Amino acid sequence: SVGEILQAMGVARIGAPGSTAALALLNDAVKKGGSFASSSVGGLSGAFVAVSEDAALAKAVEDGDLTLAKLEAMTAVCSVGLDMIAVPGETDAETLAALIADEVAIGVINHKTTAVRVIPVPGKSAGDRAVFGGLFGETVILPVHAAGGSTAFVGHGGRIPAPLSSLRN
Repeated sequence: SVGEILQAMGVARIGAPGSTAALALLNDAVKKGGSFASSSVGGLSGAFVAVSEDAALAKAVEDGDLTLAKLEAMTAVCSVGLDMIAVPGETDAETLAALIADEVAIGVINHKTTAVRVIPVPGKSAGDRAVFGGLFGETVILPVHAAGGSTAFVGHGGRIPAPLSSLRN
């Protein structure tokens, strides 16, 4: 459990300030350990923050400590992106597109792989429980704050351009 590791590192409430830094340290250790152990390490390695598949992360969501905004911040340092996160079924397509665009931007700007497994759960609202079964686990539906607030932006379409590497800060 990534959540339990973060707690063992001293983050008593996952989602509190310091959670992203602890996740970055964990990810760094996993990647360096893997490269030390084998000269042919490839693919994705590191910490995946799959909310419904990790009981400690799901509990942090249920407690209100781990929010969608904090999860998005954590994706800048974890292995993939927004993963196994349940949102209200009435979340509009434009808001989902904006979430995906945010992850694309994080991936492009940081030169990393990102993905989105956000699950709109029909008939469920923020705070309700969703049970996916088996290894997919269960979690509480996260609210999507300011849903619909980016409709005009995503309506423009387009792409996230590659950054200028020479002007990085």
